[in-house]
Amino acid sequence: MKRVHVAAAILCRHNKILAVQRGYGERAGLWEFPGGKLEANETAEAACVRELTEELGVTVHIEDLYEQVCYSYPEMQLIMDCFVCSLDDDAVLVLADNQRQVAWLAPHELPILPWMPADVALVERIAHDSRFVR
Repeated sequence: MKRVHVAAAILCRHNKILAVQRGYGERAGLWEFPGGKLEANETAEAACVRELTEELGVTVHIEDLYEQVCYSYPEMQLIMDCFVCSLDDDAVLVLADNQRQVAWLAPHELPILPWMPADVALVERIAHDSRFVR
């Protein structure tokens, strides 16, 4: 089975977390944390910063690795390094073509959205984690 390694940002700003709606593929319309695939010889941290610059036009500040998610889709094995990240207060998001919309949500609001299957357990953990719940 194909293995895909990605980096994702749990992007926090003003006690809210960013969710991004996919606008492509068979899972279009589902929500996920922004990020993407690691390139050859790239660290997960570098991929996270690069992908957020490409997808949202912002530079993130990585605080730490929150969790590594391993999830089996029918077509691939996903390994997703999830980093807690922050933005400068004056940063403005610019959507890439492959995204429908973004939403800033309080942690307890995250489970309301239809998430990518690999993100569901992570979303539940974040929603109840005292680090995010204020």
